[in-house]
Amino acid sequence: MIIEGIRKLSEQNIPVYVMHGNRDFLLGKDFAQQCQCTLIEDGTIIDLFGTKTLLMHGDVLCTDD
Repeated sequence: MIIEGIRKLSEQNIPVYVMHGNRDFLLGKDFAQQCQCTLIEDGTIIDLFGTKTLLMHGDVLCTDD
C-alpha cells in the first residue's frame, strides 16, 4: 500500500526521496525501483529554494544517550 502511494506520486512527476531511519535500514534498491523513488544518504545537502539545506536523520545529534 505504501509502495503504491509513493509510486503514484512518482508517476505524476513528483520527485520522491527516501532517507533511511532507525528501523528502515533494509530499504534498498528493490524498494526504490518498486516505488520509483530515489534513496538518499544521511547527511545530504540540497538546494531548497536557493538555500543550501542539510537533510539528516538526526541520530548523530543524540550524544547523551
